[in-house]
Amino acid sequence: PVVDHVQGATDATAVAPILDTNHGQLRISRAGHIPPLLVRSGEATYLEQGGGLPLGWPDHARVDAEIDLEPGDILLMVTDGVIERREDALEARLAEFALLAGAGGTDIERLCDVLVFEMGVERPSDDVVLLAVKYHGLPLVEQGTTT
Repeated sequence: PVVDHVQGATDATAVAPILDTNHGQLRISRAGHIPPLLVRSGEATYLEQGGGLPLGWPDHARVDAEIDLEPGDILLMVTDGVIERREDALEARLAEFALLAGAGGTDIERLCDVLVFEMGVERPSDDVVLLAVKYHGLPLVEQGTTT
């Protein structure tokens, strides 16, 4: 297990998204990690389905979740260094992140800049990763072409 490779670790969190671009379907499996945030038409929703206990916890089956994406959807995934602050409640920081993401517009670079600045991660005290993916829709298929 992953925890065997980190000195002093007893567990670890993870999120594993798989995007089927041919069908617009996202499959997610989480192990105690902050859920991905889906931004659709200016509304931000945490994808809490597919969750499970952290890696390293014995005898726990993980459940995947499947979500159909729509053109224009933005998926945001973060490490805890983006969200967590010792002086703030986790729920308040998650709500703030979702509010900022929902109001951040559709330009993914600008959205990431706003999130990093507003969440105060310019001087991190922990690991900071923000991954943003914008889904543009199903690939175009030329008429008369077979695959």
